[in-house]
Amino acid sequence: MQCNAKRTASSPMSLAIRKAGAKAPGKRIGASLRLPTRAFALAASLLAAGCAGMGETECRGANWYDVGYRDARFKLQNQAGVYAERCERYGVKVDAARYEEGLRQGRWDFPDRMT
Repeated sequence: MQCNAKRTASSPMSLAIRKAGAKAPGKRIGASLRLPTRAFALAASLLAAGCAGMGETECRGANWYDVGYRDARFKLQNQAGVYAERCERYGVKVDAARYEEGLRQGRWDFPDRMT
């Protein structure tokens, strides 16, 4: 009778139930998720800060429609003033009309679907 009880306790079904329903001892789920989340938040903030930072080559070769479209895709507010200030150092004038056109089209193509 004992032999039969051992066989049912280690059957594949009971093992699957134990694995699915129980947390493994010593596993820290919360601690392992914090580091990637913080790293992602840091990377996202650096990316957002770097979008408005344009060097001389970016200012001179910028397609302002594409820049506005990209900003809309990343859900950024109008950055034309920031770009104008940055590119003014290099003697480049921002085509605000093309930037606005790209921003409007990008907002149309990528609406906020949070609701």
